[in-house]
Amino acid sequence: GYPLGFIVRPYPDLCILHTGDTSLTSDLKLIGELERPDVIIINCSNPNPDGNRDMSPYEASIAVEWSGAKLALPAHHAPGSQDARDFVQYVANRLRGVRAVELQPLESTTFTT
Repeated sequence: GYPLGFIVRPYPDLCILHTGDTSLTSDLKLIGELERPDVIIINCSNPNPDGNRDMSPYEASIAVEWSGAKLALPAHHAPGSQDARDFVQYVANRLRGVRAVELQPLESTTFTT
């Protein structure tokens, strides 16, 4: 897909960054500094058989670090793949104070600012 993401502010004290199909780029550092997202919904998947990919689970964990978000939700990964679980583990191993959650369909989580 196109390298396109969104910043959403549903409340004055909550900023959500949805990375869409963005690859790891230093722009994510700039977004972290300027927008200070609380939550990041981030694409993470290893290359598929067609070779299409955006961010690997490890690269996605770097993007979370750069963004400064405190809650990270993996997206755009194949259902049942190891990618989301790998991402959650990379975040847990690399980033203190950041909660990464692999949500199942119709599952939700909470975040308090």
